[in-house]
Amino acid sequence: MTTQYNARALSAPTLESITDAALKFLVGNRVMASAAVAIGSTASQVATGAFTFMIGGQIYSKTAVTAGTAFTDVTPQPANTTAMYLLAINAAGTITIINGEPTPIVDGQPSDLRVPACPLDHAPLGAVKVVTTAAFIPATTLLSAGTVTDTYYSFGCALRTVVG
Repeated sequence: MTTQYNARALSAPTLESITDAALKFLVGNRVMASAAVAIGSTASQVATGAFTFMIGGQIYSKTAVTAGTAFTDVTPQPANTTAMYLLAINAAGTITIINGEPTPIVDGQPSDLRVPACPLDHAPLGAVKVVTTAAFIPATTLLSAGTVTDTYYSFGCALRTVVG
């Protein structure tokens, strides 16, 4: 007995066929390979390597930014806190750094540390965790300062928390 299949019914769904906004964002906005997030050659900025990314299902590429991307929100992070700063890119290739909420350090660990939400028209590409013993002023305080412990993360899709 031979069974016939409808080829149209078996075709892969398209991004347009996804009706859930959160799922559409997670599937259609992402980095395809590591953006190699690191301290910039300008030590108050965050560098990225060359990478490929997707916004709304459309693939783009970004060249390396070795000097780094500057923080745009210069709201000071208070002393003795930890904060996550999200790096996100839009279809034009502009990288934005989004400040997270500073959390106090309790028993040597940050309490309730969260990655900031990513705008829906961007792809998340990485984050910087800043632990500081003195006020950290984004775009002014060097990420290599003695009062700063910085950790860099590269990732391909939206995250809510990072452990470690």
